This record gives sequence, C-alpha cells and structure tokens, in this order.
Amino acid sequence: PKPGSFLAGYDQNRRSAGIHDNLFVKAVVISNTATSMAIFTVDCIGMLYTQLLQVRQGVSKAIPGFPAEHIIMSSTHTHCGPDVVGIWGPDQTHSGVDSAYINSVVSIVVEQIVTAYKNQKTSWGQYANTVHGQGWVENISQPAELDRSVTVLQFRDRKGRNIATLTNFACHPTILDGTTTDVSADYVAGYYETLDKAQGGVNMFLQGAIGGWVQPEHVPPTFVAAYEKGYGLAAAVVAALKNPQSI
Repeated sequence: PKPGSFLAGYDQNRRSAGIHDNLFVKAVVISNTATSMAIFTVDCIGMLYTQLLQVRQGVSKAIPGFPAEHIIMSSTHTHCGPDVVGIWGPDQTHSGVDSAYINSVVSIVVEQIVTAYKNQKTSWGQYANTVHGQGWVENISQPAELDRSVTVLQFRDRKGRNIATLTNFACHPTILDGTTTDVSADYVAGYYETLDKAQGGVNMFLQGAIGGWVQPEHVPPTFVAAYEKGYGLAAAVVAALKNPQSI
C-alpha cells in the first residue's frame, strides 16, 4: 500500500504513515484424482465477494477447466491494512478504497493460485488440534461463548517437508489499536515469521469465528506484544503437530 493510504478499522481518516511488516497473499491448491480446490487468504480487514468473483474469473482464464466455484476466500481481518471495503475513507460519505491496490491484490491472488496449481506435489496430509489464547483472548460481548480451538491441517512431501500448513484460530488481529498508523498484519505477522523460519513451505492463517467480538484483551497495543502473541500461536501449532492424526 502507498503511504497515506486509508487504514481499515476503528475510525475514518486514519492514514498509513509507513509499513511495519509486509502484508501477504497466501494460496494453496489441493487436488485429488477427481477435482481441485484453492484456498487463499489476504492480510486485510475483509475482501468482498466482488473480488472473489474477479479471482475466479482470472483463474478460469489462466487454467481452463479449473472449478472456479471451488476457490475459497478468507481474510485475516487485520485492522492495520488498507481499506478494502470503502467505509474508512476521509469521512462517512467518501470511500477509502484505492482501486489500483485492490486490482493489484486480485492479480497477485490469481498468480499465486496458478503458481500453486502448476507446482503441485504428491503429498500426505495430517491434522492436529489444540487450544490457545488462555488469558488474553476473550469474547467481550458473550463471555461464556468462546472457542479457543486451534485446528491445523498440514500437507507434507515424501521427505516429510512442509508443503503447506493451514491454521484456523479465532481472534481479532487488533492488538494494535486505532492510534497505530503503520501497516501491519498484527499478531499474524509473528505467526508467519516463526513458522516460515521453522518449517518453510506455505504457512497460512485462516481466521475463525470472531463475530462481535472475540478479541485480544489485557495486551499492550505494541508491535512487540503483537509479535509475541503470534510467536505463541506458532509455537502452539508446532507443538500440536508433534501428535498429529493422519488424514
């Protein structure tokens, strides 16, 4: 995103002053002898259905016969990424969306799905479950309704190396508050950094059912704290994968 971009979340007219950490598009393609599917996620507050249709159209052109309806979209929901919805512009009557940025993200998603499709490898899958977030993840609307489950799906190659690890965990990436003006994936950045170094491959964060409002509490709104929570989530994933179940 360009300097001065409108950031999504919190209040209108919150502009980016710089980039603290990179925002990513992550994509995987999973196939069997009958069909294929693609899952992608974007470090943003929430891509819209229009962009999913654009991605599907782009992939269909690049890979004739790919089942476009099998392309699934997710967003990490960071509140320190550009406005991709249109309600965080200079005021309530003007959009904060940069159409060039949106088009760029769509192009990158298509490119990543095509690359994943062309580079598929024979793999075996495993999954694991654990819980995480005790003491800092809370549902501030319905405290009794809280699921701290972490579900991990991993695909490895014949040598046991990570091809892709998908992690589902429910918590708003809102450790960084409304005064933060640097672009960031929030705690997801720490998760990516740790798993990328630990095991390589594609490591994908899939946001869970955060509703209104499963979020971090009792955590200082600093980059250090955000990264530490991301490191902790990654460590929980690594630990859970020591006792996996085969698919």
